[in-house]
Amino acid sequence: MRKNVIVYTTLLAVGALIGWFAGQRSPSSQIQSERVATAVCAVHGIDVDLCTRCNSALIPRFTESGDWCVEHNVPESQCELCNPGLARAASAVCPHGFSANICARCHPELIASFKESGDWCAGHDVPESQCELCNPGLVRAAVIDDGHGHSQGGSEHSQIDGQGPAQTASGPGSTSEDSRFPGLSVIFEKNQPLCPTDGSVIQFASIQTADRAGIRAMPVTIGMGGHRFEAPAETVFDQTRTTMISSTIPVTIRRWRVEPGAPVDADEPLADVESPQMASLQGAYLKGWSDWRVHARERERAEALLARGLIDSAGYERTMADAVAAEGHCVELASQLRLAGLAESDLLALRERGAVSSQFTLRTVVGGALLERPAALGTLIEPGVTMAVVGDPAAIWVEADVRDRDLSRVEVGQTVNFLSDAGNSDPVVGTVIWISQYLDPHTRTGIVRVKPTRATTHVRAHQFGRLQLPDGTLQSAILVPHDAVQWEGCCNVVFVQESPERFRPRKVRLETGESGHYRVLDGLRPGESVVVEGSYLLKTELQKGSIGAGCCGLEAAS
Repeated sequence: MRKNVIVYTTLLAVGALIGWFAGQRSPSSQIQSERVATAVCAVHGIDVDLCTRCNSALIPRFTESGDWCVEHNVPESQCELCNPGLARAASAVCPHGFSANICARCHPELIASFKESGDWCAGHDVPESQCELCNPGLVRAAVIDDGHGHSQGGSEHSQIDGQGPAQTASGPGSTSEDSRFPGLSVIFEKNQPLCPTDGSVIQFASIQTADRAGIRAMPVTIGMGGHRFEAPAETVFDQTRTTMISSTIPVTIRRWRVEPGAPVDADEPLADVESPQMASLQGAYLKGWSDWRVHARERERAEALLARGLIDSAGYERTMADAVAAEGHCVELASQLRLAGLAESDLLALRERGAVSSQFTLRTVVGGALLERPAALGTLIEPGVTMAVVGDPAAIWVEADVRDRDLSRVEVGQTVNFLSDAGNSDPVVGTVIWISQYLDPHTRTGIVRVKPTRATTHVRAHQFGRLQLPDGTLQSAILVPHDAVQWEGCCNVVFVQESPERFRPRKVRLETGESGHYRVLDGLRPGESVVVEGSYLLKTELQKGSIGAGCCGLEAAS
Protein backbone atom coordinates (compact mmCIF):
# COMPACT_ATOMS: atom_id res chain seq x y z
CA MET A 1 0.00 0.00 0.00
CA ARG A 2 2.79 2.41 0.88
CA LYS A 3 4.53 1.55 -2.38
CA ASN A 4 1.43 2.47 -4.42
CA VAL A 5 1.14 5.82 -2.61
CA ILE A 6 4.75 6.64 -3.43
CA VAL A 7 4.26 5.80 -7.13
CA TYR A 8 1.07 7.88 -7.32
CA THR A 9 2.76 10.86 -5.62
CA THR A 10 5.69 10.59 -8.01
CA LEU A 11 3.36 10.64 -11.05
CA LEU A 12 1.61 13.76 -9.75
CA ALA A 13 4.93 15.52 -9.30
CA VAL A 14 6.12 14.61 -12.79
CA GLY A 15 2.81 15.78 -14.30
CA ALA A 16 3.05 19.11 -12.48
CA LEU A 17 6.65 19.56 -13.61
CA ILE A 18 5.70 18.89 -17.24
CA GLY A 19 2.79 21.31 -16.99
CA TRP A 20 5.05 24.03 -15.51
CA PHE A 21 7.65 23.48 -18.22
CA ALA A 22 5.04 23.65 -20.99
CA GLY A 23 3.69 26.90 -19.56
CA GLN A 24 7.16 28.50 -19.72
CA ARG A 25 7.51 27.98 -23.48
CA SER A 26 6.58 31.16 -25.29
CA PRO A 27 5.20 31.67 -27.81
CA SER A 28 5.57 28.28 -29.49
CA SER A 29 4.16 26.26 -26.57
CA GLN A 30 0.64 27.28 -27.55
CA ILE A 31 0.96 26.56 -31.27
CA GLN A 32 -0.55 23.10 -31.57
CA SER A 33 -3.51 23.87 -29.34
CA GLU A 34 -4.21 27.18 -31.06
CA ARG A 35 -3.98 25.60 -34.53
CA VAL A 36 -6.56 22.97 -33.72
CA ALA A 37 -8.82 25.06 -31.51
CA THR A 38 -8.89 28.22 -33.61
CA ALA A 39 -12.36 29.82 -33.40
CA VAL A 40 -13.85 28.79 -36.71
CA CYS A 41 -16.43 31.55 -36.64
CA ALA A 42 -13.65 34.08 -36.65
CA VAL A 43 -13.17 32.98 -40.22
CA HIS A 44 -16.84 33.67 -41.00
CA GLY A 45 -16.53 37.02 -39.31
CA ILE A 46 -19.77 36.37 -37.32
CA ASP A 47 -20.34 36.29 -33.57
CA VAL A 48 -20.02 32.65 -32.53
CA ASP A 49 -23.37 32.87 -30.76
CA LEU A 50 -25.08 34.14 -33.93
CA CYS A 51 -23.44 32.12 -36.71
CA THR A 52 -25.99 29.81 -38.33
CA ARG A 53 -23.32 28.17 -40.44
CA CYS A 54 -21.57 26.97 -37.32
CA ASN A 55 -24.75 26.19 -35.37
CA SER A 56 -27.75 25.26 -37.52
CA ALA A 57 -29.94 25.16 -34.41
CA LEU A 58 -29.98 28.97 -34.54
CA ILE A 59 -31.78 29.02 -37.92
CA PRO A 60 -35.37 28.96 -36.53
CA ARG A 61 -34.50 31.92 -34.33
CA PHE A 62 -33.68 34.04 -37.40
CA THR A 63 -36.47 32.76 -39.64
CA GLU A 64 -39.13 33.43 -36.99
CA SER A 65 -37.91 37.01 -36.60
CA GLY A 66 -38.00 37.58 -40.39
CA ASP A 67 -34.20 37.98 -40.58
CA TRP A 68 -33.52 35.39 -43.29
CA CYS A 69 -32.20 35.51 -46.87
CA VAL A 70 -33.95 32.66 -48.68
CA GLU A 71 -31.84 33.06 -51.81
CA HIS A 72 -28.48 32.55 -50.08
CA ASN A 73 -29.65 30.53 -47.05
CA VAL A 74 -28.14 32.81 -44.41
CA PRO A 75 -29.61 35.51 -42.13
CA GLU A 76 -30.26 38.74 -44.02
CA SER A 77 -28.16 40.61 -41.45
CA GLN A 78 -25.20 38.31 -42.30
CA CYS A 79 -25.63 38.07 -46.10
CA GLU A 80 -22.73 39.79 -47.83
CA LEU A 81 -24.13 39.08 -51.28
CA CYS A 82 -27.25 41.14 -50.58
CA ASN A 83 -25.31 43.65 -48.46
CA PRO A 84 -21.86 44.10 -50.10
CA GLY A 85 -20.84 46.73 -47.56
CA LEU A 86 -21.43 44.46 -44.58
CA ALA A 87 -18.50 44.63 -42.17
CA ARG A 88 -16.90 41.36 -41.15
CA ALA A 89 -14.71 40.55 -38.21
CA ALA A 90 -11.06 39.90 -39.04
CA SER A 91 -10.09 36.27 -39.42
CA ALA A 92 -8.07 34.77 -36.58
CA VAL A 93 -6.50 32.25 -38.94
CA CYS A 94 -3.53 33.40 -41.01
CA PRO A 95 -3.06 32.28 -44.64
CA HIS A 96 -0.43 29.73 -43.54
CA GLY A 97 -2.94 27.86 -41.36
CA PHE A 98 -1.78 29.15 -37.96
CA SER A 99 -3.30 31.41 -35.37
CA ALA A 100 -2.62 34.92 -36.67
CA ASN A 101 -0.79 36.08 -33.54
CA ILE A 102 1.87 33.32 -33.54
CA CYS A 103 2.77 32.92 -37.23
CA ALA A 104 6.45 33.70 -37.74
CA ARG A 105 5.97 34.22 -41.46
CA CYS A 106 3.25 36.83 -40.87
CA HIS A 107 5.09 38.42 -37.92
CA PRO A 108 8.88 38.28 -38.41
CA GLU A 109 9.30 40.09 -35.09
CA LEU A 110 8.41 36.79 -33.35
CA ILE A 111 11.39 34.94 -34.86
CA ALA A 112 13.74 35.96 -32.05
CA SER A 113 11.34 34.58 -29.42
CA PHE A 114 11.09 31.25 -31.22
CA LYS A 115 14.87 30.97 -31.51
CA GLU A 116 15.39 31.83 -27.83
CA SER A 117 12.97 29.08 -26.82
CA GLY A 118 14.79 26.56 -29.04
CA ASP A 119 11.79 26.20 -31.33
CA TRP A 120 13.51 26.87 -34.65
CA CYS A 121 14.19 24.77 -37.77
CA ALA A 122 17.41 26.20 -39.25
CA GLY A 123 17.16 24.00 -42.34
CA HIS A 124 13.83 25.46 -43.44
CA ASP A 125 13.97 28.85 -41.74
CA VAL A 126 10.68 28.46 -39.83
CA PRO A 127 9.78 27.48 -36.24
CA GLU A 128 10.10 23.74 -35.68
CA SER A 129 6.50 23.65 -34.45
CA GLN A 130 5.40 25.21 -37.76
CA CYS A 131 7.68 23.26 -40.09
CA GLU A 132 5.58 21.01 -42.30
CA LEU A 133 8.67 19.57 -43.99
CA CYS A 134 10.01 18.16 -40.75
CA ASN A 135 6.53 17.35 -39.41
CA PRO A 136 4.39 16.18 -42.38
CA GLY A 137 1.50 15.29 -40.08
CA LEU A 138 1.19 18.80 -38.71
CA VAL A 139 -2.47 19.86 -38.38
CA ARG A 140 -3.38 23.12 -40.07
CA ALA A 141 -6.39 25.30 -39.45
CA ALA A 142 -8.41 25.53 -42.64
CA VAL A 143 -10.25 28.23 -44.47
CA ILE A 144 -12.45 26.65 -47.14
CA ASP A 145 -14.97 28.49 -49.31
CA ASP A 146 -18.50 27.33 -48.59
CA GLY A 147 -19.77 28.38 -52.04
CA HIS A 148 -21.62 31.49 -50.78
CA GLY A 149 -18.68 33.85 -50.60
CA HIS A 150 -18.15 32.92 -46.92
CA SER A 151 -15.60 30.61 -45.37
CA GLN A 152 -15.69 27.84 -42.86
CA GLY A 153 -13.20 25.92 -40.79
CA GLY A 154 -11.99 22.44 -41.56
CA SER A 155 -8.79 20.55 -42.33
CA GLU A 156 -6.50 19.58 -45.20
CA HIS A 157 -6.34 22.95 -47.04
CA SER A 158 -5.45 26.42 -45.94
CA GLN A 159 -6.64 29.69 -47.39
CA ILE A 160 -3.39 30.26 -49.16
CA ASP A 161 -3.89 27.08 -51.19
CA GLY A 162 -6.23 29.03 -53.40
CA GLN A 163 -9.40 27.19 -52.40
CA GLY A 164 -10.72 29.87 -50.11
CA PRO A 165 -11.29 33.58 -50.46
CA ALA A 166 -7.67 34.68 -50.18
CA GLN A 167 -7.52 38.44 -50.17
CA THR A 168 -6.15 39.87 -53.39
CA ALA A 169 -5.29 43.44 -54.18
CA SER A 170 -8.91 44.04 -55.06
CA GLY A 171 -9.78 43.90 -51.40
CA PRO A 172 -12.24 41.69 -49.54
CA GLY A 173 -15.18 43.83 -50.52
CA SER A 174 -14.73 43.52 -54.25
CA THR A 175 -17.36 41.75 -56.30
CA SER A 176 -16.97 40.08 -59.64
CA GLU A 177 -18.72 37.58 -61.85
CA ASP A 178 -16.88 34.79 -60.06
CA SER A 179 -18.08 35.91 -56.62
CA ARG A 180 -21.67 36.11 -57.79
CA PHE A 181 -21.41 32.73 -59.51
CA PRO A 182 -18.78 30.72 -57.56
CA GLY A 183 -16.68 28.35 -59.62
CA LEU A 184 -18.28 29.38 -62.94
CA SER A 185 -15.67 29.72 -65.66
CA VAL A 186 -15.23 28.06 -69.00
CA ILE A 187 -11.97 29.83 -69.73
CA PHE A 188 -10.02 28.49 -66.73
CA GLU A 189 -10.83 25.06 -65.41
CA LYS A 190 -11.90 24.89 -61.79
CA ASN A 191 -9.26 23.79 -59.27
CA GLN A 192 -9.93 20.49 -57.56
CA PRO A 193 -10.38 20.64 -53.77
CA LEU A 194 -7.91 17.79 -53.22
CA CYS A 195 -4.90 16.99 -55.35
CA PRO A 196 -1.56 15.17 -54.95
CA THR A 197 0.45 18.40 -54.80
CA ASP A 198 -1.27 19.74 -51.67
CA GLY A 199 1.40 20.58 -49.10
CA SER A 200 4.27 19.84 -51.51
CA VAL A 201 7.47 21.86 -51.39
CA ILE A 202 10.31 21.81 -53.92
CA GLN A 203 13.71 22.22 -52.23
CA PHE A 204 16.87 22.76 -54.28
CA ALA A 205 20.13 21.43 -52.93
CA SER A 206 21.55 24.96 -52.96
CA ILE A 207 20.98 28.45 -54.29
CA GLN A 208 23.56 27.79 -57.00
CA THR A 209 21.59 24.73 -58.16
CA ALA A 210 18.44 26.82 -58.52
CA ASP A 211 20.35 29.42 -60.51
CA ARG A 212 21.85 26.81 -62.83
CA ALA A 213 18.36 25.38 -63.42
CA GLY A 214 17.26 28.77 -64.72
CA ILE A 215 14.77 29.48 -61.95
CA ARG A 216 13.91 33.16 -61.65
CA ALA A 217 11.30 34.64 -59.35
CA MET A 218 9.81 38.13 -59.27
CA PRO A 219 7.31 39.88 -57.00
CA VAL A 220 3.75 39.86 -58.26
CA THR A 221 2.57 42.99 -60.06
CA ILE A 222 -0.24 45.20 -58.84
CA GLY A 223 -2.17 46.86 -61.64
CA MET A 224 -5.42 48.68 -62.23
CA GLY A 225 -8.05 46.99 -64.31
CA GLY A 226 -11.76 46.73 -64.80
CA HIS A 227 -13.91 43.82 -63.77
CA ARG A 228 -15.58 41.93 -66.57
CA PHE A 229 -18.64 39.80 -66.84
CA GLU A 230 -18.76 36.88 -69.23
CA ALA A 231 -21.25 35.39 -71.67
CA PRO A 232 -21.06 32.17 -73.71
CA ALA A 233 -20.23 32.91 -77.32
CA GLU A 234 -19.61 31.30 -80.70
CA THR A 235 -17.72 32.48 -83.75
CA VAL A 236 -19.71 32.58 -87.01
CA PHE A 237 -18.99 33.70 -90.55
CA ASP A 238 -19.58 37.35 -91.36
CA GLN A 239 -22.99 37.24 -93.05
CA THR A 240 -22.24 40.35 -95.11
CA ARG A 241 -19.28 38.59 -96.76
CA THR A 242 -20.69 35.07 -97.05
CA THR A 243 -22.85 33.57 -99.82
CA MET A 244 -25.05 30.51 -99.41
CA ILE A 245 -25.42 28.54 -102.63
CA SER A 246 -28.70 26.70 -103.10
CA SER A 247 -31.26 25.92 -105.80
CA THR A 248 -34.97 26.57 -106.25
CA ILE A 249 -35.49 23.08 -107.69
CA PRO A 250 -34.72 19.65 -106.21
CA VAL A 251 -31.25 18.52 -107.32
CA THR A 252 -28.80 15.67 -106.82
CA ILE A 253 -25.04 16.30 -106.68
CA ARG A 254 -23.09 13.87 -108.86
CA ARG A 255 -19.54 15.20 -108.33
CA TRP A 256 -17.81 17.90 -106.32
CA ARG A 257 -15.08 19.78 -108.19
CA VAL A 258 -13.67 21.82 -105.28
CA GLU A 259 -12.53 20.71 -101.83
CA PRO A 260 -13.54 22.63 -98.68
CA GLY A 261 -11.12 25.45 -97.89
CA ALA A 262 -9.90 25.79 -101.46
CA PRO A 263 -9.93 29.29 -102.98
CA VAL A 264 -12.47 29.91 -105.74
CA ASP A 265 -13.13 32.67 -108.24
CA ALA A 266 -16.47 34.09 -109.28
CA ASP A 267 -18.32 31.89 -111.82
CA GLU A 268 -15.99 28.94 -111.08
CA PRO A 269 -17.56 25.42 -111.30
CA LEU A 270 -18.24 23.86 -107.88
CA ALA A 271 -20.13 20.66 -108.65
CA ASP A 272 -21.90 18.66 -111.35
CA VAL A 273 -25.59 18.30 -110.47
CA GLU A 274 -28.74 16.85 -112.04
CA SER A 275 -32.43 17.69 -111.84
CA PRO A 276 -35.41 16.54 -113.98
CA GLN A 277 -36.96 20.00 -113.69
CA MET A 278 -33.92 21.64 -115.25
CA ALA A 279 -34.73 20.24 -118.69
CA SER A 280 -38.29 21.63 -118.64
CA LEU A 281 -37.04 25.04 -117.46
CA GLN A 282 -34.47 25.13 -120.22
CA GLY A 283 -37.09 24.18 -122.83
CA ALA A 284 -39.44 26.90 -121.62
CA TYR A 285 -36.60 29.41 -121.71
CA LEU A 286 -35.64 28.52 -125.29
CA LYS A 287 -39.28 28.89 -126.41
CA GLY A 288 -39.59 32.22 -124.58
CA TRP A 289 -36.33 33.42 -126.12
CA SER A 290 -37.55 32.53 -129.60
CA ASP A 291 -40.94 34.22 -129.02
CA TRP A 292 -39.22 37.36 -127.83
CA ARG A 293 -36.99 37.46 -130.92
CA VAL A 294 -40.04 37.03 -133.21
CA HIS A 295 -41.95 39.83 -131.48
CA ALA A 296 -38.83 42.02 -131.59
CA ARG A 297 -38.69 41.65 -135.39
CA GLU A 298 -42.43 42.35 -135.66
CA ARG A 299 -41.93 45.52 -133.64
CA GLU A 300 -39.18 46.69 -135.99
CA ARG A 301 -41.48 46.00 -139.01
CA ALA A 302 -44.34 47.89 -137.35
CA GLU A 303 -42.12 50.88 -136.72
CA ALA A 304 -41.19 50.99 -140.40
CA LEU A 305 -44.83 50.68 -141.57
CA LEU A 306 -45.94 53.41 -139.14
CA ALA A 307 -43.29 55.75 -140.49
CA ARG A 308 -44.59 55.20 -144.03
CA GLY A 309 -48.23 55.64 -142.91
CA LEU A 310 -49.22 52.11 -143.89
CA ILE A 311 -50.63 51.21 -140.40
CA ASP A 312 -52.39 53.26 -137.78
CA SER A 313 -51.03 53.95 -134.29
CA ALA A 314 -53.39 51.44 -132.67
CA GLY A 315 -51.90 48.58 -134.69
CA TYR A 316 -48.43 49.75 -133.77
CA GLU A 317 -49.27 49.89 -130.04
CA ARG A 318 -50.64 46.30 -130.11
CA THR A 319 -47.43 45.06 -131.71
CA MET A 320 -45.31 46.92 -129.12
CA ALA A 321 -47.34 45.45 -126.25
CA ASP A 322 -46.88 41.91 -127.56
CA ALA A 323 -43.13 42.46 -127.87
CA VAL A 324 -42.81 43.80 -124.33
CA ALA A 325 -44.84 40.91 -122.93
CA ALA A 326 -42.63 38.39 -124.76
CA GLU A 327 -39.52 40.09 -123.42
CA GLY A 328 -40.84 40.05 -119.86
CA HIS A 329 -41.69 36.35 -120.08
CA CYS A 330 -38.18 35.60 -121.37
CA VAL A 331 -36.57 37.57 -118.53
CA GLU A 332 -38.73 35.68 -116.02
CA LEU A 333 -37.63 32.30 -117.37
CA ALA A 334 -33.96 33.40 -117.36
CA SER A 335 -34.30 34.44 -113.70
CA GLN A 336 -35.78 31.05 -112.80
CA LEU A 337 -32.79 29.33 -114.39
CA ARG A 338 -30.31 31.54 -112.50
CA LEU A 339 -32.05 30.82 -109.21
CA ALA A 340 -32.01 27.13 -110.05
CA GLY A 341 -28.22 27.27 -110.42
CA LEU A 342 -27.25 28.37 -113.92
CA ALA A 343 -24.86 31.26 -114.50
CA GLU A 344 -24.99 33.85 -117.29
CA SER A 345 -22.36 31.90 -119.20
CA ASP A 346 -24.60 28.82 -119.02
CA LEU A 347 -27.58 30.77 -120.43
CA LEU A 348 -25.46 32.00 -123.33
CA ALA A 349 -24.24 28.46 -124.06
CA LEU A 350 -27.83 27.17 -123.88
CA ARG A 351 -29.03 29.69 -126.49
CA GLU A 352 -26.11 28.87 -128.73
CA ARG A 353 -26.55 25.10 -128.72
CA GLY A 354 -30.35 25.16 -128.57
CA ALA A 355 -30.49 21.77 -126.73
CA VAL A 356 -31.77 21.04 -123.21
CA SER A 357 -30.27 18.75 -120.53
CA SER A 358 -31.16 17.66 -117.00
CA GLN A 359 -27.50 17.92 -115.97
CA PHE A 360 -25.80 21.24 -115.31
CA THR A 361 -22.86 22.80 -113.49
CA LEU A 362 -23.26 24.52 -110.11
CA ARG A 363 -21.06 27.65 -110.06
CA THR A 364 -19.92 30.20 -107.52
CA VAL A 365 -21.55 33.60 -107.47
CA VAL A 366 -18.68 35.44 -105.76
CA GLY A 367 -15.00 34.77 -105.19
CA GLY A 368 -13.39 33.71 -101.94
CA ALA A 369 -13.03 30.22 -100.51
CA LEU A 370 -15.31 27.21 -100.29
CA LEU A 371 -16.06 27.38 -96.56
CA GLU A 372 -18.57 24.52 -96.35
CA ARG A 373 -20.25 21.95 -98.59
CA PRO A 374 -22.88 20.24 -96.42
CA ALA A 375 -24.64 18.50 -99.34
CA ALA A 376 -23.76 14.82 -99.73
CA LEU A 377 -23.22 13.11 -103.07
CA GLY A 378 -26.24 11.26 -104.44
CA THR A 379 -28.69 12.82 -102.00
CA LEU A 380 -31.83 14.52 -103.24
CA ILE A 381 -31.56 18.06 -101.98
CA GLU A 382 -34.79 19.93 -101.47
CA PRO A 383 -35.25 23.46 -102.85
CA GLY A 384 -33.71 26.16 -100.68
CA VAL A 385 -31.34 23.82 -98.80
CA THR A 386 -27.75 25.11 -98.68
CA MET A 387 -25.39 23.04 -100.80
CA ALA A 388 -22.23 25.15 -100.36
CA VAL A 389 -20.99 28.24 -98.53
CA VAL A 390 -18.52 30.60 -100.21
CA GLY A 391 -16.92 33.59 -98.52
CA ASP A 392 -13.90 35.07 -96.79
CA PRO A 393 -12.63 32.64 -94.10
CA ALA A 394 -11.01 35.52 -92.22
CA ALA A 395 -14.30 37.45 -91.97
CA ILE A 396 -15.60 36.34 -88.57
CA TRP A 397 -18.28 37.56 -86.18
CA VAL A 398 -18.62 36.63 -82.54
CA GLU A 399 -22.15 36.14 -81.28
CA ALA A 400 -22.74 35.93 -77.52
CA ASP A 401 -25.86 35.02 -75.56
CA VAL A 402 -26.03 37.72 -72.90
CA ARG A 403 -28.41 37.47 -69.94
CA ASP A 404 -31.33 39.84 -69.73
CA ARG A 405 -29.96 41.65 -66.67
CA ASP A 406 -26.58 42.23 -68.38
CA LEU A 407 -27.84 43.52 -71.74
CA SER A 408 -28.26 47.02 -70.34
CA ARG A 409 -24.50 47.08 -69.64
CA VAL A 410 -23.62 46.52 -73.31
CA GLU A 411 -23.45 49.32 -75.86
CA VAL A 412 -22.80 49.44 -79.60
CA GLY A 413 -19.19 50.48 -80.16
CA GLN A 414 -17.98 48.95 -76.87
CA THR A 415 -14.62 47.14 -76.93
CA VAL A 416 -14.78 43.54 -75.71
CA ASN A 417 -12.61 40.40 -75.66
CA PHE A 418 -13.34 36.88 -76.89
CA LEU A 419 -11.45 33.87 -75.54
CA SER A 420 -11.81 30.54 -77.31
CA ASP A 421 -12.28 27.26 -75.45
CA ALA A 422 -9.62 25.80 -77.76
CA GLY A 423 -7.00 26.82 -75.21
CA ASN A 424 -5.45 29.79 -77.00
CA SER A 425 -4.79 32.36 -74.28
CA ASP A 426 -4.61 35.35 -76.67
CA PRO A 427 -7.96 37.16 -76.63
CA VAL A 428 -9.64 38.41 -79.78
CA VAL A 429 -10.39 42.11 -79.40
CA GLY A 430 -13.56 43.29 -81.09
CA THR A 431 -16.26 45.96 -81.17
CA VAL A 432 -19.96 45.47 -80.50
CA ILE A 433 -21.80 46.14 -83.78
CA TRP A 434 -25.32 44.94 -82.97
CA ILE A 435 -27.47 44.14 -79.93
CA SER A 436 -30.66 42.10 -80.21
CA GLN A 437 -33.85 43.97 -79.40
CA TYR A 438 -35.63 40.85 -78.21
CA LEU A 439 -34.88 37.86 -75.96
CA ASP A 440 -34.93 34.17 -76.68
CA PRO A 441 -38.17 32.93 -75.06
CA HIS A 442 -36.47 29.79 -73.72
CA THR A 443 -33.04 30.97 -72.52
CA ARG A 444 -34.02 34.57 -71.69
CA THR A 445 -30.84 35.81 -73.36
CA GLY A 446 -30.21 38.31 -76.14
CA ILE A 447 -27.63 38.09 -78.92
CA VAL A 448 -24.72 40.53 -78.92
CA ARG A 449 -22.75 40.59 -82.18
CA VAL A 450 -19.07 41.57 -82.20
CA LYS A 451 -16.77 42.26 -85.12
CA PRO A 452 -13.01 41.72 -84.51
CA THR A 453 -10.97 44.88 -84.89
CA ARG A 454 -8.13 43.05 -86.64
CA ALA A 455 -7.59 39.88 -88.64
CA THR A 456 -7.86 36.66 -86.64
CA THR A 457 -5.65 33.79 -87.77
CA HIS A 458 -6.04 31.46 -84.77
CA VAL A 459 -9.83 31.66 -84.50
CA ARG A 460 -12.13 29.82 -86.90
CA ALA A 461 -15.87 29.81 -87.38
CA HIS A 462 -18.04 27.73 -85.03
CA GLN A 463 -15.60 27.81 -82.11
CA PHE A 464 -17.07 28.16 -78.64
CA GLY A 465 -15.73 30.41 -75.96
CA ARG A 466 -16.48 33.33 -73.66
CA LEU A 467 -17.14 36.93 -74.50
CA GLN A 468 -15.76 39.22 -71.80
CA LEU A 469 -17.48 42.56 -71.38
CA PRO A 470 -16.27 45.28 -69.00
CA ASP A 471 -18.69 46.42 -66.31
CA GLY A 472 -17.18 49.91 -66.06
CA THR A 473 -15.47 49.59 -62.65
CA LEU A 474 -11.73 49.90 -62.05
CA GLN A 475 -9.92 48.15 -59.18
CA SER A 476 -6.40 47.13 -58.34
CA ALA A 477 -5.55 43.50 -58.99
CA ILE A 478 -2.66 41.08 -58.63
CA LEU A 479 -1.13 40.24 -62.03
CA VAL A 480 1.18 37.35 -62.92
CA PRO A 481 2.79 36.56 -66.31
CA HIS A 482 1.30 33.76 -68.38
CA ASP A 483 4.54 31.76 -68.04
CA ALA A 484 4.22 31.77 -64.25
CA VAL A 485 1.01 29.69 -64.32
CA GLN A 486 1.09 25.93 -64.87
CA TRP A 487 -1.75 23.42 -65.13
CA GLU A 488 -0.43 20.48 -63.14
CA GLY A 489 -3.24 18.06 -63.95
CA CYS A 490 -6.09 19.24 -61.74
CA CYS A 491 -5.29 22.81 -60.73
CA ASN A 492 -3.78 26.07 -61.94
CA VAL A 493 -0.69 26.66 -59.82
CA VAL A 494 2.11 29.16 -59.43
CA PHE A 495 5.32 28.52 -57.53
CA VAL A 496 5.80 30.89 -54.60
CA GLN A 497 9.37 31.52 -53.51
CA GLU A 498 9.69 30.95 -49.76
CA SER A 499 13.49 31.18 -49.75
CA PRO A 500 16.16 31.43 -52.47
CA GLU A 501 16.18 27.65 -52.86
CA ARG A 502 12.67 26.62 -51.72
CA PHE A 503 9.42 26.94 -53.73
CA ARG A 504 5.87 25.95 -52.85
CA PRO A 505 3.12 25.28 -55.45
CA ARG A 506 0.09 27.48 -54.79
CA LYS A 507 -3.35 27.02 -56.29
CA VAL A 508 -4.70 30.18 -57.89
CA ARG A 509 -8.01 31.22 -59.37
CA LEU A 510 -7.52 33.25 -62.52
CA GLU A 511 -9.17 35.75 -64.77
CA THR A 512 -7.87 36.96 -68.11
CA GLY A 513 -5.80 40.14 -68.08
CA GLU A 514 -3.88 42.25 -70.55
CA SER A 515 -0.33 42.43 -71.91
CA GLY A 516 0.56 38.79 -71.30
CA HIS A 517 -0.70 38.66 -67.69
CA TYR A 518 -3.48 36.90 -65.79
CA ARG A 519 -5.51 38.54 -63.04
CA VAL A 520 -5.32 36.48 -59.83
CA LEU A 521 -8.66 36.36 -58.02
CA ASP A 522 -7.54 34.08 -55.17
CA GLY A 523 -4.34 32.45 -53.96
CA LEU A 524 -1.70 35.20 -53.89
CA ARG A 525 -0.97 38.24 -51.76
CA PRO A 526 0.75 41.51 -52.66
CA GLY A 527 4.50 41.34 -52.10
CA GLU A 528 4.87 37.60 -52.68
CA SER A 529 7.35 36.42 -55.32
CA VAL A 530 6.47 33.78 -57.90
CA VAL A 531 8.61 31.89 -60.40
CA VAL A 532 8.38 33.56 -63.83
CA GLU A 533 11.11 31.52 -65.56
CA GLY A 534 11.53 27.78 -65.04
CA SER A 535 8.03 27.10 -63.69
CA TYR A 536 7.58 24.21 -66.13
CA LEU A 537 10.68 22.50 -64.70
CA LEU A 538 9.19 22.81 -61.22
CA LYS A 539 5.92 21.34 -62.47
CA THR A 540 7.70 18.23 -63.74
CA GLU A 541 9.12 17.71 -60.26
CA LEU A 542 5.59 17.52 -58.89
CA GLN A 543 4.50 14.79 -61.27
CA LYS A 544 5.67 11.25 -60.69
CA GLY A 545 7.41 9.68 -63.64
CA SER A 546 7.95 13.01 -65.37
CA ILE A 547 11.00 13.47 -67.59
CA GLY A 548 13.87 14.94 -65.65
CA ALA A 549 12.42 14.33 -62.18
CA GLY A 550 15.20 14.90 -59.69
CA CYS A 551 17.74 15.80 -62.36
CA CYS A 552 18.56 19.19 -60.87
CA GLY A 553 19.08 18.15 -57.29
CA LEU A 554 15.51 18.93 -56.23
CA GLU A 555 13.77 17.19 -53.42
CA ALA A 556 9.96 17.25 -53.43
CA ALA A 557 8.69 17.07 -49.90
CA SER A 558 5.10 16.70 -48.81
